[in-house]
Amino acid sequence: MLVHELLVNTCRILHRDVSLNNALKYHCIIPWRAVTEGEKKRERIIANRCFHHGLLIDFDYALLMDLERTKVSPGERT
Repeated sequence: MLVHELLVNTCRILHRDVSLNNALKYHCIIPWRAVTEGEKKRERIIANRCFHHGLLIDFDYALLMDLERTKVSPGERT
């Protein structure tokens, strides 16, 4: 999941509870706008199709990787 990779590598957040119950999907009805010239082709592809977008929710078990300990005790596992 791209969103989980971004959370870990960019935000340094480890979700620890990714499941179907914590992922919401919706249809995108807002047209995509290209930011750079290199994304013009991508803009055309997205404008001609209906893509799904999603949200990752329920961060109750999440850890801030730079602030929290790295070891997980057996009682914290789900």
